[in-house]
Amino acid sequence: MSIWAEENMRERVMNKQLTGFKELLYILVLVSVWPIILDVIRGDNIWQGYPWGVVAMVAAVGMRLLCK
Repeated sequence: MSIWAEENMRERVMNKQLTGFKELLYILVLVSVWPIILDVIRGDNIWQGYPWGVVAMVAAVGMRLLCK
């Protein structure tokens, strides 16, 4: 394999990897939205028992990482 092909392949792999910010954003959205989707599927009250503590913790970690 030529050096050019190897560098091109490495660049494609690096482009597909998520950055830390994107990973954190996906986790925050998943933690925030999943309980709502589950309650809608079950037919329960959407806001009752919502895990606000978990959302706050993930948001705090995100702010800490962004403000380094």
